[in-house]
Amino acid sequence: MHGVTAKVAAMVGQGRRVALSVPEDLRAVLQGFADASGKPLASVIVDLLREMEPQLVALTKIQQQVKAGKVSAAKQTLRHLMGDAMAAAIAGGQPELFRGKKGRG
Repeated sequence: MHGVTAKVAAMVGQGRRVALSVPEDLRAVLQGFADASGKPLASVIVDLLREMEPQLVALTKIQQQVKAGKVSAAKQTLRHLMGDAMAAAIAGGQPELFRGKKGRG
């Protein structure tokens, strides 16, 4: 079996449903995360997609620019996307992962 079909709503209990074939290995990872977080599988998938929404919007814009032959504009949009990602990582406290804790080095 190549995948499993999951019904995913735009918002849990609301929105349009989407039939989504998920390879078994990926489904197992998603289900494990859902189990660990105590959420239904569909909620986890919607949450992950919601978190990726700004990047998906930017990537859509880049694809449209490339199709229109606006490669320089696409590169600028990509640089902006990468800069936003770096700023979000820094603002999110990611550098703390690299700091030593007392007694841990």
